[in-house]
Amino acid sequence: MKILIYSTLLSLILSGCQHTTVINEKLQLAEELMIIKPDSSLKLLKEVDPIDLSSNILRARHALLYSQALDKNSIDLKTDTIIAPAVKYYANHGTNRDKALTNYYLGRIRHNAGDVCKAAELMQAAEKHAIPAKETYLLGLIYNCRGNLYYSQYSLTDAIKMYDLADSCFLRESKIVFSGYMKKAKATALALQRKYKASQQAYAQALIVFDSINNHQQVCLISSSLAHQMKFDADISTDSIKRFLNHTYKLHTNGTMPSIDYPIWAWIYLHENKLDSARYYINYSLKNKWSSSDRVCGILTLATQIEEQRQNHKTANFLLKRAYHLLDSTSFHEKEHLIQRAEERYNNKELQHRNELLRMRTHYLIYIGVLVFVILLSVFLLILKRRLQIIRAQAEENRRYQSFIEELTHSYNTLQTNYDQIKREVALHTEEENRMMDSVERQLKHIRELLKISYTCKHAPQILYNAFKEYAINMNAEEDAFADLKYILNKRYYGIADYLKTHHRNLTLSDLNVLCMLVYNFSLDSIRMVCNHDNIDSLYSRRNKLRHKIGAPIHTSLEEELQNILDHLKNETQKQDSTPNSQTTE
Repeated sequence: MKILIYSTLLSLILSGCQHTTVINEKLQLAEELMIIKPDSSLKLLKEVDPIDLSSNILRARHALLYSQALDKNSIDLKTDTIIAPAVKYYANHGTNRDKALTNYYLGRIRHNAGDVCKAAELMQAAEKHAIPAKETYLLGLIYNCRGNLYYSQYSLTDAIKMYDLADSCFLRESKIVFSGYMKKAKATALALQRKYKASQQAYAQALIVFDSINNHQQVCLISSSLAHQMKFDADISTDSIKRFLNHTYKLHTNGTMPSIDYPIWAWIYLHENKLDSARYYINYSLKNKWSSSDRVCGILTLATQIEEQRQNHKTANFLLKRAYHLLDSTSFHEKEHLIQRAEERYNNKELQHRNELLRMRTHYLIYIGVLVFVILLSVFLLILKRRLQIIRAQAEENRRYQSFIEELTHSYNTLQTNYDQIKREVALHTEEENRMMDSVERQLKHIRELLKISYTCKHAPQILYNAFKEYAINMNAEEDAFADLKYILNKRYYGIADYLKTHHRNLTLSDLNVLCMLVYNFSLDSIRMVCNHDNIDSLYSRRNKLRHKIGAPIHTSLEEELQNILDHLKNETQKQDSTPNSQTTE
């Protein structure tokens, strides 16, 4: 069963791969036929079913080749619907050649749609990718298109520059025909600039190119244009123009005069004062259908001159009115055409502006969204940081509570031991001594109760803290709640409490209590809680004041000074104890 499933999957995979290979072969063949047989290439691309284009790269390649084939077959596109997959894919993928071709044909579409500015931008982008790809032929096409764009905007100097660049590219690729067309386009632009000598030279170069490949149609067209330019050269006679045209007819039209040359022959015979011949050719010229209204206006003007020479003023006046009427009509249509193109450019720019605003709005929304996300994330991190600080503070407080409990337990055990020892050693005869011992026993009882709370509320240290705080407040409210501690210190530590009280009268009762707790090794946290200090910094400040009150040297801490006092009292006590013993011995 598993073998059957695996076999089926393998056959499907192989079938899909084989199908993709067939599509790639079709696209490859269409690309090879694009230059030599563009109609066959277009036919082959139309046979490809869009469903068979299973990947983005196949769809992009098919879209680019299809747009290219339509352009090669003189089918002008005005929308980017067909080329859109290629534009989308090759924006971030593909080679420089793919990017250059995509921008070039998209620019052609924009030019057909009347958006000259966008077409120029796309041609510049195509040039930028074609140069590193070393696509010389494509560069020639790009420069040719850029030259036509400049020509349509009457930027003739820039157009001539582009035609020269395209010509050099086509010559490097041995595209002689394209080179001839570039020379012809350059000659036309020079003629519009009234640079007749340069225009004649460019036409002559184009004529040599098309004559070498026996393109009779282009030779006749260029010869006619060249003859028109020769009219403006005073050094060239009408006989020279006639010989040039007859030589062209002999080589390329079997001696037959093309109808396109009738106006130039009418002009020649007019200047030779052969008015009948001039009228004959001009009448035949008027019977032909010309694509250019400007050319018809020129023929009517020439016909007017011929009739004026023949003294047919009425006919000349009629022909002149026709010329003016046609000129006005042509100007009107040209103005309408220019207005229409201006409206199209305005609409295109308006649409582009709206798209730009939409893009900017989208970007702003993205930026605002990112900013809101960053703010929310920052707030979340701050809350998290604060929460962690609270948790760490609680953990630190718990540790301190635990340390306090341990210290309290240790202090209780020590006090209990000292109390029992003092009770055994001291004979209780006076009322004061009885009161002291009762006070100590009472304080021990309180501490025992606190320890009991600490063990029963192990996981709720705040209860112990509150109980101890209440105990400390009640203890401080008494007149001298630390009298028992002083009593024990005097008994245990050589009368240090009385010494401090006697020798340092500037010490307050509260100061004396703090010093007694330090002598008994109370921790700072314990002293802070007993003295009800919320801020530990205030306790450090108080220690410095106590250090100055008992006269401690500059580099001696309070604890060291207290230890020095204890050592002094201990030595004094030992001396007093040894003196009676020595006298008894004597």
